[in-house]
Amino acid sequence: MSEKTLTELIQEAGNLYKSEEREEFKGSNIGTIITKKIPSRLKKLLGISEDKYIIEGSIGKGQYAEIPWVAIFNKEITESATRGIYIVYLYTADMTGVYLSLNQGYTYFSDKFTTKKAKEEIKNMANSLSNMIESYSKRNHSNIYLNASNKLGKGYMAGHITGKDYDLNELPDESVLVEDLLELIEVYEEINKKINTRTIEEFYDFIIAEKKGLLDTENIIDSTFQVKENEEGYLEYTSKDKKEPVIDQCGKKLYLRDPNEAAKALKRAGYKCEVDESHNTFINKSTALTYMEAHHLIPISKGDLFDYSVDNISNICCLCPNCHRKIHFSKDEDRIKMIELLYDKRKVKLEKTGLALSLEDLLGFYDIKKLW
Repeated sequence: MSEKTLTELIQEAGNLYKSEEREEFKGSNIGTIITKKIPSRLKKLLGISEDKYIIEGSIGKGQYAEIPWVAIFNKEITESATRGIYIVYLYTADMTGVYLSLNQGYTYFSDKFTTKKAKEEIKNMANSLSNMIESYSKRNHSNIYLNASNKLGKGYMAGHITGKDYDLNELPDESVLVEDLLELIEVYEEINKKINTRTIEEFYDFIIAEKKGLLDTENIIDSTFQVKENEEGYLEYTSKDKKEPVIDQCGKKLYLRDPNEAAKALKRAGYKCEVDESHNTFINKSTALTYMEAHHLIPISKGDLFDYSVDNISNICCLCPNCHRKIHFSKDEDRIKMIELLYDKRKVKLEKTGLALSLEDLLGFYDIKKLW
């Protein structure tokens, strides 16, 4: 008797699953097909390394799950459907269809957030990941509908990144299923290259921080954030706890910044250049305010050297675009004058916020050694 094809096995499991006379859970033929026969067939067809990939299926624990599945896990990313990114065949709850899905572990998000927030966060992450593989995603499904009623089934729907759908009774030939799967494995590998040496949690943190504009980059900030003032009408200078850095794809630490803190610094300076108030720029059309840029006097990348956050209004200068470029790229003798001026204005405020340092140390952060 010839071995059943992948198409036949997927259809048989689905038909048995929806049968009114479904077998007892323990030792069921359905379980054998989904947990053993389909994974075995996939290993034979795909020829992928078992040192790198795990292929396994599930019909639930102790009782039939609403959504049975068969998944392919890249061990470098995850070995479980509860966390990370993986490829999975998901049956619809009514057993009329099956999806080939690049998906995410919902449990990781549900453990970290409330139910509503978890769905929102995993969906946002799915959208970000879909954008990374735009050429594939444009040709395939960005949403899936499993007709699920329980939390886990809805989590699969929210965690879906991209993939294909099939009518269970009109599944394509095995060769087409394999071709579709191999194409999605290539996409999976593309994401794995982007994860690089990071853990999946570090990768997620990086994506979130990048999307929110919180990384250690020279962002242009011209927000009209409304500054909260104390009763005397003055800005308060207090120390801030440090935020954990995120890890980029090369394993480098990138430090988070709060755009609101920079916006407060611009407002505090009255949208005037702190090197020379006479420096004019232009009126920003989106804010109707003089365009200025925020600059961290102590570079945010030096945050590890301090007990408190350097992303503090006490450390953020309001500079015109020319001065902002000048403090980074001009001759050392010109940069020294600017840094000394800004340091003198901020020395006391830096001390109040736990960021005390000498001028010599500050110049060293800019790779400048002054000749005294």
